[in-house]
Amino acid sequence: FKDWSTINLLLNRGARSPAIKLCHSLLNLSIRYDFTDMQILICRILTKHYGFIDINKKKFLKYEKLLFDKLEVLKAELKSESYYNYISYLHLENKKNNELINCIEEYTLCLSKLKKSYNSYVINYNYYQLKHYKYFLKKDYKTAKSICLEAISYFKNSKVDSKISEFLFKQNLHICLLQLGDLREARKLIVENIKNAQPGGYNWLKEWHHYFIWAATCGNYIDMLKAVHTVLNNPKTKKIEPVYELWIVKEAYIQLLLKSNIFNTGSSKYKLKKFRLGKFLNEVPHYSKDKRGYNISILIIHLLFLITRKNYDTVLQRIDALKQYSHRYLKNDQTFRSNCFIKMLCKIPDANYHPIALERHTKKLYEKLSNTSYAYSDNPAEIEVIPYETLWEIVLEI
Repeated sequence: FKDWSTINLLLNRGARSPAIKLCHSLLNLSIRYDFTDMQILICRILTKHYGFIDINKKKFLKYEKLLFDKLEVLKAELKSESYYNYISYLHLENKKNNELINCIEEYTLCLSKLKKSYNSYVINYNYYQLKHYKYFLKKDYKTAKSICLEAISYFKNSKVDSKISEFLFKQNLHICLLQLGDLREARKLIVENIKNAQPGGYNWLKEWHHYFIWAATCGNYIDMLKAVHTVLNNPKTKKIEPVYELWIVKEAYIQLLLKSNIFNTGSSKYKLKKFRLGKFLNEVPHYSKDKRGYNISILIIHLLFLITRKNYDTVLQRIDALKQYSHRYLKNDQTFRSNCFIKMLCKIPDANYHPIALERHTKKLYEKLSNTSYAYSDNPAEIEVIPYETLWEIVLEI
């Protein structure tokens, strides 16, 4: 893009010769990375140049053909982007899975036709992402995994330099592996992606999030601590406020485990700052306003800290508030697991804070929770800091 700006500056100042030379160089680079829009912009200049300035019929026809060919590709790419953007919008609006799946099926059918006509990086990327997401929503993780492997193979063998697409489909792949219970292979891919990501960048933070989920699924509390320590000690994290708040919530769960002696860091090098509950609640204003997302995790951790402190009067008040909250906000399919878990927490006083009695009181609710498997997601409405089955074991221990 700096080269493109340079070309325009040179042309505006009458320095056509170096501008055209740079056009040829930039066109080759744009082809290498499959930047369709940039190829169109450059071909417009070259068509004009060889049409009536430095007249060359062969080159004129060559660049004019490329220009109009790429215009057709761009139309197809824009169509594929509109499909991808609309599905992303529906996902973040928490639309029902059936509505999403039907829409994706229609779009992937159109994209498969476009893919045959135009071997475009953008079209292939959007096609594989939507196809993978369709099977992920259906909880057919084996098929979703095979689509990820197909996409990785395509981008690895593509003439286009597409390291970022390989990275993103490896990310999709390790999420499928986590769902399938292949924790060893999932960790291997997560660690590989962390090494390839820019420290402090969006994808680096996302991979550490998945590392935390992997560790939580394994009950590997030291690695959960490692993830929290690594991210919160990167100065770039605090600059992205919503992301920083997410990790503050994760830290609160680790602090709960430490204060409850669920695990001991021993001589661990991952030391966290002193934790204050009041300060934590003030540090997460963004997600406290989100009535169906990460705020659920904040309400849960608040209650569990009160239980560890044996502040039973306040616990009863918080449980009454949780009951009202659950009734008001947690009604749809996406929040079913959270609704179950909160109902289980509300049984704690009924069981007289006794773990065996609590297991008896929550048996049916736990079965409902277990029958609805935890789905790894980037949607805040579906995120559990620690999968509820693992967290429930921790609650009983506390």
